[in-house]
Amino acid sequence: MSSAAGGQSIDMERVSLEEKLIVSGALGLALAAAFWPERRR
Repeated sequence: MSSAAGGQSIDMERVSLEEKLIVSGALGLALAAAFWPERRR
């Protein structure tokens, strides 16, 4: 548990490797789709 600046307490849980890989993979796909060059006709 850590303390926030406003005096509120925040419960934080560990993030598993699988969750990190899923999130980073999804973010990578989203960025690749956003910046993929369009085909010219």
